[in-house]
Amino acid sequence: METALPGAQADIGSHDSVLTCVQKTEKITAIVPLAIMIICVAPPVLGNLIHLSLAGALLNGFLCFLISGLLIKGVKAFILTPFQNFRYKKAAEQLGAEIQAANSSVLQKRIWWQETPGALAITQQGEVIVMDQNSDYRKRHLRSDQIVGVQVEREATHITNTRHGGRFTVGGLSRNGLFGGYTFGGRSRSTTRTVETAFLEIQYQLDPNGVTYMTIVPFGTARREADALCTTIRRLARLS
Repeated sequence: METALPGAQADIGSHDSVLTCVQKTEKITAIVPLAIMIICVAPPVLGNLIHLSLAGALLNGFLCFLISGLLIKGVKAFILTPFQNFRYKKAAEQLGAEIQAANSSVLQKRIWWQETPGALAITQQGEVIVMDQNSDYRKRHLRSDQIVGVQVEREATHITNTRHGGRFTVGGLSRNGLFGGYTFGGRSRSTTRTVETAFLEIQYQLDPNGVTYMTIVPFGTARREADALCTTIRRLARLS
């Protein structure tokens, strides 16, 4: 994710518009897959039930369910996920603009839009400003004594790619199949790579001994950036 925040003037009510954007996007991404499944499965199942064919309804329903699953995966990959990222990125930029406009003493800042949008900044006065889902996208100014924990977590994903070599068979044909055949090749080779993503977790309490909230800032593969920001906040909060 990007660390640069736009410096444009912020809308005073941006937290409301961002919250509305997130709620609408979540509804769309939940309703569309359900609608695809109903459209694919319901007509053939109902058609067979009308003709009193229970076996046909079960068989066609199962096949259409599998087809709808493939369609949903494609729609999520090529339509819903890009749509969500586009809307959440705009929302994160809006949050960042509000923080930037209201605080001229911002030293470090970061926006993100993975899963949900958010923005974070550190000021010259030693405050950490957070706007994310936990705060309903309203600014929370955290003093050093309100921050109770900061750490970087890693998540490793193992991706395996398998390549199959070609097979070539030499032999004669008969009514019973191959005779005197010989097969060449047919080997496969697998390679596994590990992709590591980093997350910065900030735990804070608004009141002494109150509820502990957590802000999770995704950094993708930029582990060093996560470590650097973690060190800055830990020094600011005087955490050992």
